[in-house]
Amino acid sequence: MLIFERNRSLFVATFACALLIISSASSARAQEDTCEEYAIYHTTTPQRPATSDKYLQAEKLKDAQPKDADIILLGDSLTSAWEAKELEEKLEGFKVLNLGLGSDRTQQVIWRLNQMNATHYNPKYVLLWIGTNNLRTDPACAISKGIVAILDIITTSWQDSEIIVLETPPRGLDFSAYMPQRLEIYDAAKAKFKDQNVSFLNVDNELTCGGMRQFTEEYHIRAKIYKKVPSPCASYKRDLLHLTKDGYEILGDIIADVVVSKNGD
Repeated sequence: MLIFERNRSLFVATFACALLIISSASSARAQEDTCEEYAIYHTTTPQRPATSDKYLQAEKLKDAQPKDADIILLGDSLTSAWEAKELEEKLEGFKVLNLGLGSDRTQQVIWRLNQMNATHYNPKYVLLWIGTNNLRTDPACAISKGIVAILDIITTSWQDSEIIVLETPPRGLDFSAYMPQRLEIYDAAKAKFKDQNVSFLNVDNELTCGGMRQFTEEYHIRAKIYKKVPSPCASYKRDLLHLTKDGYEILGDIIADVVVSKNGD
């Protein structure tokens, strides 16, 4: 009787776990199926930069030098703050062109790609880093569609290029802002481009200095009292969104390793 009860308990536990897995998978599919059409329209429809200053910057970037760049960086302020020369130092012999523009969301990157003449460039690598600004206004399923739309343009424009998608890094207090949406915005792209020259790079562990452990009780108290407190992680600035020189140093090492690996050196 005792053995029967144990087996029965084991069966119930196993059945419950199976139901949970099935439920989670069904929920993910349901989210994809029920993504609002207007939300997808918002993230996939080309949109000009929001201000005149950003528009002028975009105009300059659409025909930027060097034309013989080996690596093109695309994205928002996280990308634009990345010094091309610093990355070139880690990738000897590679020329880097940074086409990042602050405040960009997926729809602005789509607009900018449509404005530029891609045939002027023939990069070996294209590094895309976009999505963090969309998190404030758009659901994960729609952001994912926006990233797919960008990758459609990139893979069509530069068919021989290796595409590296840097996943949006953790941000905010306890590095928990916009969770779990932040981790879901690349799902559709990963599924669609799994058999193409597109790789996805998650750098959460490398950038967060040990993650939530950095946010002590004392830090939380100080953050409530003062508007600005020093970042507990050397990779991040006070806003816990943008990166410091240390953060870009870490990223540069990671990208250099990826490029060397792909080149077979």
